[in-house]
Amino acid sequence: MQSSTIVVLVVDGLRARALGAFGNTWYQTPSLDRLASEGMVYDRFLGESNQLSDAYGAMWTGQHVLDGPRNGDRHLLDLLDNAGYLRHLVTDEPELVNRLDTNQFDDVTFVDSNQTCRASEVLDTALGRVLEAAADVLGGWSGEYEQPRFLWVHLRGLLAAWDAPIEFARSLVDDDDPTLGDSLKVPEQPVVDSDEASDEVFLTGCRYAGQVMALDQSIGAIDSLLSDLWPNTPATVVCCGVRGFALGEHGHLGLGSPAYRELFHLPLIIRGPLVPCLVRRKELLQWSDISELLIALAGDETPRTTARNIAAGRVDGSRYAETDEWQYVTREDKQFGGELYVAPDDLWQANDVASICNADAKYLEQVSLEIDRLAAAGRPWRQLATLSSGE
Repeated sequence: MQSSTIVVLVVDGLRARALGAFGNTWYQTPSLDRLASEGMVYDRFLGESNQLSDAYGAMWTGQHVLDGPRNGDRHLLDLLDNAGYLRHLVTDEPELVNRLDTNQFDDVTFVDSNQTCRASEVLDTALGRVLEAAADVLGGWSGEYEQPRFLWVHLRGLLAAWDAPIEFARSLVDDDDPTLGDSLKVPEQPVVDSDEASDEVFLTGCRYAGQVMALDQSIGAIDSLLSDLWPNTPATVVCCGVRGFALGEHGHLGLGSPAYRELFHLPLIIRGPLVPCLVRRKELLQWSDISELLIALAGDETPRTTARNIAAGRVDGSRYAETDEWQYVTREDKQFGGELYVAPDDLWQANDVASICNADAKYLEQVSLEIDRLAAAGRPWRQLATLSSGE
């Protein structure tokens, strides 16, 4: 049974580790965990850079950020138009609204989410107001089925003001913990090794968690609305992060971290009539694979992707490459070679084994150089890293 409605929820700054479905046990995310239990979870969905423009260039054209320039890319929105879909964008991100290809949506709703004071209710938060605007679009669609509908919702999310009701963050702070302030500011700073910095990291984690809890409640409200509007022909829902967020790991808070997993490992959950329940997919997936998934769903097919044996990405001065066995990170401020971590055992990337697995580190260093060479030659390196088609 094909969905008449596809809803894509993209949340900026949402790292995979923030959700219970990806191993978080510090606080609860029941709505997103329920979505995961009713659909398919991709355990190894990775970003390609820390730039939003790169993310949308990859997600909407299928071209990896590290591919060399090439012509003739097919745009996701064109393909959906050809399939007869009405396409609507709801967002609070000015950068996304100002993209030239955004005009390929039939309608665009921009929500000014700038907040100067803390919200007392979840729906009054910046992210709550964006999802409320999305709910209005869905409500307007509910009475008509002649044309299939595609709603893309992009939330600044964890990169907008941290304005969730303060009791969410306070629920994680004990009496003997440092005092939680009331700032709405999103942190972006290096972290030094000191007691004061440790307190800052802890409190930042509490504030971040409060935002995630507010997001979870808001998505739960959208999910309930979808069930009410289309009880017999369920909507397909795709929920993913677009960039992660460092919470003190590897000496940083925010997006400016080197190319470690806290910045690149993102949640991806898909639920719909064509999607099997309680399935966890282990293959490597990146931004540039999203359009393939969505076109399959729009074409009344079970989502599948091309299986890869390597994923890669970049931040200024830093790169990563990941395989089934290894995660390799290079940093501009490191004098001697890259760092090597065992996958999937060391997902926190805490134990660098490059010095004792030198041959593997050298191999991944050569892979990174080969990616650069292919990009300079205008060749898409991911075609050379293909194993087989995923089912």
